[in-house]
Order: sequence, then C-alpha cells, then structure tokens
Amino acid sequence: VSRFISQYLTCFNLRRPIEAIIRLRNKHGDYRILQLLGHPYHDSENTFSGYIGGCNDITDIKMNEDRLKDMNSMKSKLFGVISHDLKVPMSNIIGLVDILKKNYGKAQPEVIEKVVEKLDSSARTTFNLVQSLLEWSRSQQDRIAMKPVSFDFNLVGKEVLASLTPQAEAKRISLELSDGNISKVTADEGMFKTVPRNLVSNAIKFTPVNGKVKI
Repeated sequence: VSRFISQYLTCFNLRRPIEAIIRLRNKHGDYRILQLLGHPYHDSENTFSGYIGGCNDITDIKMNEDRLKDMNSMKSKLFGVISHDLKVPMSNIIGLVDILKKNYGKAQPEVIEKVVEKLDSSARTTFNLVQSLLEWSRSQQDRIAMKPVSFDFNLVGKEVLASLTPQAEAKRISLELSDGNISKVTADEGMFKTVPRNLVSNAIKFTPVNGKVKI
C-alpha cells in the first residue's frame, strides 16, 4: 500500500494518469488482487480537480495467468523428458531395422531371429516408456493422482538396464546391477523408473568406450 501511495502522489503532482495493481485482504481473510485506474479530471476552466477512475478485481485473471505459466513450464519439461528418454530407444529400433534391411536374404536365419528378438524387446520397452511418460504428463496436469505401491527395486533395475543395453553395446560398455541393501521401494512405479533410466543413460553417454556402468 505504501508503494501505491508513493506512486499516487507522484502521478498526482505531475497530473498524470495512474494505473496500479495492489493486493488487499478482505474481511474474510482472503487476498484479492485489484487493478486501480485513474485519469486526471479538469473542470470547465481546465483546472485539475482530481481523478476519475475505478477499481477492478483481477484476482481470477491473475490466477489464470499463473496457471498458464505453470502449464507452459510443464510442457517445456515434458518435451525435455520425452526428447531425452525416447531418443535412445527409438535410435535402437532404427538401427535394428537398418540391420534387417541390409542383411535380409543374406544372413543366417538364426542371426535374423536374434535381431528380431532385440527389435521386439526394444519396441516393447519403448511402448512401456511412452505409457509411463503419458501417465507422468497427466499427473503434472492433475488429471491423475500418484499411485504409490511397493515394488522390487532389483526388478526395476533389471528392466532399466535391459532397455538401455543396445545403447551400452554401441560403446562396448558393460552394465551391472549390484546386490545392494535396497529391495523394496514404495513410490509411483512409472514415475520412479524415469530416475534410474535417466541416470544410467547419462552414465553411458559420459563413460568411455569399454567402460562399465554399475547400479
């Protein structure tokens, strides 16, 4: 309020229009955001006589603006997660398809079968990843709630390593899941998986060729 009064006095002395946004608490204890507008008024002799203006409650407008900012921030975060998490598995699928195209009709059936098995595994992993990302996206928009459950961390670790094996193999990096003290974890399983997946993916990215990544 003191800042508004100072602004008002400055405009008053200079006979300028005034526009200000202030936050006040009503008798119910709720804060409201008000927009104050005032235009200098001059009488018939062109003498300054004060201000003509009004006060608008713009609380809902400001709240919608804040929601829009949050949604834009969430959208940027979602695109970042998608580009990071989907790039590797999609690259694996493309690479396997290229191998099939180049060796179709030339390679031994058992070789083709092995490539198809890897392709099937990568496709299923990618599908599950997309499902997890969609659920995470909806949760960020308050469409669904988190669903904490108790699950085996080691199983999740094996699944994460399996999904990133093609990326590791490209650099001849070995992946290992250690026998730690953590067995059961209580969390939203789909959201939780993004954590070790991103950590291991980054570890593979920055580990030298013929190195090792261990969870």
